[in-house]
Amino acid sequence: MSTQHTATSAVEGFRRNPVRKAKRAAVFGRHATVIVLIVIMLLPVWFILISALSGSDAILSTMTPPQWSLRNFSLLFNSADVYFTDWVVNSLKVGLTSSALNVLIGAFGAYAFSRLRFKGRRATLMSLLMVQVFPSFLALSAVYAIVQQITKYAPTIGFGTPWALVLIYSGGALGINAWLIKGFFDTVPKELDESAKVDGASHTTVFFSIILPLVTPILVVVG
Repeated sequence: MSTQHTATSAVEGFRRNPVRKAKRAAVFGRHATVIVLIVIMLLPVWFILISALSGSDAILSTMTPPQWSLRNFSLLFNSADVYFTDWVVNSLKVGLTSSALNVLIGAFGAYAFSRLRFKGRRATLMSLLMVQVFPSFLALSAVYAIVQQITKYAPTIGFGTPWALVLIYSGGALGINAWLIKGFFDTVPKELDESAKVDGASHTTVFFSIILPLVTPILVVVG
């Protein structure tokens, strides 16, 4: 009886403990907040989904469509005037190529700024940072003039080609991406580079075999 009484008292003490109750309330509040935020973020996706499956030409404002239909998807893939597959393929080509070039060239620049010491290094870094202050559309005229000149001498990568977009997208985000990757490179101990160089490794070996595997997270973010 005494053991049972002790266990009952412990359970009652646990239930009456205000600290434990406060912690449980705080955990419940955090979980409830996360769930509410997830629902809010998924609402636009839901509206797009039901609009696509309603067969209507407009985006719905109701939670459920008046009727379910695959008409929009049929028109998307079977209409002679809509080249949806080609658009997706072109977008993937431009997007993946631009991402790969951004990551690769940005990593090259970040490695140079982080590990090498050369004249004009600090001024170049400050210039890259200052350029990001201005909105990108201010460079629209300059970008147009540059691509126009490229079209004259190399029409295969000029106006009307996916490569023109690749060049614009790759160059437009290169400054901020190099800054982001450099900050991550600075956290990698330089002793690793020195140890590899003592063993006869070149800058290329250090970059691809030691540095890049350690900074994979920031490369994924930039990509």
